[in-house]
Amino acid sequence: MIKTVIATLVIAAVGYWLFADTVRFYTGSDDNRPLRVSFFGSSEEFDIWKQMLASFREKHPDIPVVGEFIPSRYTQKIQQLMVANDAADVILYEDEPLYGMVEAGKFEDLTPYLISEGYPGPDEAKQRYWPQAVDAFGRWEGEGESRAWRQYGIPIWGGCNLIFYNKDAFTEARITVGEHDGPDAILEQPDGSWLLDDDRWTLSDYVRMTQRLTIDRDGDGQTDQFGTIIPSALYWMVFHWASGADILNPDKQNTTVYGPACEASFQFYSDLRWTYQVVPTPAQLGNLTQNTGFFTGLVATYCYGPWGMPFCNAVAEEGLAYDVLHIPRHDETRTRATRITWDGLAMFSGSTKKDQAWLLIQHLTSRESQRAIAKLQRAIPSERVPDDVYERAIVQNNPTPGDESYAAVYFTTVNPDVQTVKFVRAINEYGRLQPITEHWSDMMRAWESALLGLQRINPEDRYTPQEAIGRFYADRGESRKLRQSLPPADAEQADRYRIIYEESGKP
Repeated sequence: MIKTVIATLVIAAVGYWLFADTVRFYTGSDDNRPLRVSFFGSSEEFDIWKQMLASFREKHPDIPVVGEFIPSRYTQKIQQLMVANDAADVILYEDEPLYGMVEAGKFEDLTPYLISEGYPGPDEAKQRYWPQAVDAFGRWEGEGESRAWRQYGIPIWGGCNLIFYNKDAFTEARITVGEHDGPDAILEQPDGSWLLDDDRWTLSDYVRMTQRLTIDRDGDGQTDQFGTIIPSALYWMVFHWASGADILNPDKQNTTVYGPACEASFQFYSDLRWTYQVVPTPAQLGNLTQNTGFFTGLVATYCYGPWGMPFCNAVAEEGLAYDVLHIPRHDETRTRATRITWDGLAMFSGSTKKDQAWLLIQHLTSRESQRAIAKLQRAIPSERVPDDVYERAIVQNNPTPGDESYAAVYFTTVNPDVQTVKFVRAINEYGRLQPITEHWSDMMRAWESALLGLQRINPEDRYTPQEAIGRFYADRGESRKLRQSLPPADAEQADRYRIIYEESGKP
């Protein structure tokens, strides 16, 4: 018995000697444990994080901090760490899955910290950050007089969709981008060339442009360059909104994927490939993605966000000349919208270093850090530009000394070959926060299934717009689950489309 006890004590002592540092590092009650921050991104973004954390250490030498770079399956791994109560103190998190973790109680309510900084509500916070960014990481809670805004994340960067275009392809097609006083957005010159005013162009103009850019150079009957490529289901939202349609009602409790505007959106999605033939089929695209299709010259334009610019800039060194266009408008209403998405910094509710974590969040969203983010050209900094500076530096393009201290203004000057100012104008003037809900995953799976059916190669299996809407509301899989969590605002309309889909017999 005594030998057993002695052996146990020896093993425990050796184990402690071997693993004491590991235990101290991961034990939340140990005050000597470093402050931890988790993040994801490219190698260039990793370098930015190293720079921002080095700056934090200089300002707070008494606070040890470590960065935890998670290159793949980031959201899943973060959620696993939170369930195990072993997540970092500060977590870079996307806006789409945020609400699910808020409901699970995994993120700290940051409202008290904002109040201490003089930002007690959404209106005050929106003076510091872009308004849509504040909305992405907070929500109204409570009823009646107790109803109040609660903030669960502080935005660090974001972006919106624009149309990237190949300048050489435009030169070949004799298309020049610029403002003009003609009655239409496309001004056809006497020599047959075009002057495109992309601040006024519409979906019809977009079709005309992509048709002009779809070229068979050698006359062999095979298209050598396509005008564009079908956007991902998520990026199609900008065209869906431009068609006058929506996905959720304003309070985000009901789906609204039905009606004439939605049919028009889905018809347009189908027509780009099958009627206008301005996008490659999967066989024509081969192993290329939308990015590589653009880089190789197979497609002349594509819908993407600022996160594509670091890659485009790298390819530009090898000869790619590119720029960006605004999102087209609705032909009749002239309205337009671009999808905005944000990444924010959340505080793990299980953190034992919340005050230090708040100091780090403040540093990472400071003007100094925001400027480092702007230089990478991967995203739009979350710091808002005051109205007077915005009008002067962004709209009039006439900055005065000191205006570039704002990271978003600096963002527009880093790459003089690209009109990055359009990203800032889009996010401020017609940006629209994507329809985030705690049921985001189910909603997007149903959305993707509906759109994919419109692109099926076999015409007998291909959905009509009405059938695609019906597939969204089908009594199967994710759609059945979605009908329970986010029921249609008009159940009668949704059922009418559902019956059309079910009677079609299509998979």
